[in-house]
Amino acid sequence: MTSGIANGERESFRRFLYEQGRQLSTIDSYVAEVEKFSERGTFSSREDILSYKQHLLDHGRKAATINKFLNAMTAYNDFLMAQGKLDRRWIYWSDRIKVAQGSHQVDVLTEEELHRVQQVLPSLSYRNQSLIHLLLYAGLRASELVELCLWQIDWIGRSIEVHGKGDKVREVPLREDTLRCLRQYVEEDRTKHRQASESPYVFLSQRGEQLISPSFI
Repeated sequence: MTSGIANGERESFRRFLYEQGRQLSTIDSYVAEVEKFSERGTFSSREDILSYKQHLLDHGRKAATINKFLNAMTAYNDFLMAQGKLDRRWIYWSDRIKVAQGSHQVDVLTEEELHRVQQVLPSLSYRNQSLIHLLLYAGLRASELVELCLWQIDWIGRSIEVHGKGDKVREVPLREDTLRCLRQYVEEDRTKHRQASESPYVFLSQRGEQLISPSFI
């Protein structure tokens, strides 16, 4: 049981997130979400989370806002487990508000062209499958793809933090199949490069260097 986030615990939580590779903006966001939740009561049961989620729904909060709260509390839950203060996770992936599978698909291809792409996808490498998924279903630009870093992937939140033009940052939820391709590439194909552990970039060339351009498209 925990009844809020004290100063010492706040700094420990921040350090925990930093050691997980979270960006400063994400750390600040997660700490702020936990503090807002703590102002309303304790984190002593799963019902506390569901009650606050319902509170957000009742006040007309958007899916992205609710999911951000749940992502933050999942990280806090993991932190408390690492501290020995909780023995299990009280937040499930099914608690999140679902995003329509087709809501991020760009409309630059005809249905016939899209069908042809989907047919050839399984024959491509995990890297190229991931690139195409992120272009088609997450709406990333080619320039954003080649600059994408590992710390921008939120495996728990099933999203990526994209840095676009003018230093604008947006959180992009990922489809289940997109996340699966991306995980297979990062955990399998990417690790075959000797330079993989030294590069912060997600997508590497055949030489293990930062991919300059997804020119296969």
